[in-house]
Amino acid sequence: MSAKKNLKITLLDRAKADLSVVRVLLPQIADDAEIDVCAYHCSQCIEKAVKYVADLSGQEYLQRHELSLIAEDLEIPDILPLIKPYIPILDTWISATRYSESLRSNIKLVNEIYEVCKAVVSIADEMTPKKVEAPSLVKKDEG
Repeated sequence: MSAKKNLKITLLDRAKADLSVVRVLLPQIADDAEIDVCAYHCSQCIEKAVKYVADLSGQEYLQRHELSLIAEDLEIPDILPLIKPYIPILDTWISATRYSESLRSNIKLVNEIYEVCKAVVSIADEMTPKKVEAPSLVKKDEG
């Protein structure tokens, strides 16, 4: 398997990579540490997708990781209602899933937020300007 070479990796590309990690790991969870890894990548996925959409629409946001601070002044009507109920837990998952010995993420909640991640990435993908192919300058032989 060869890696696709991309000259410019966007925040959406990185969000999709986080989503891929969860997609692969979630069905085969073996322990609490792996649940926490999925939780972390869910939080990263949503954070990057939100920042990507904010960049696309020319909105400024704090250069932080906490969605509660990032989303505070943003206007992203298709995404914010989806993530608002989860922002407090996503903020917790930023670092607690990596450093706290006492945090154990809930597999049911991780699955639920994974579905939100898929929706957010899909919306961000739909908002991405599509590349328009330049018209061919070669004349067609009409004879």
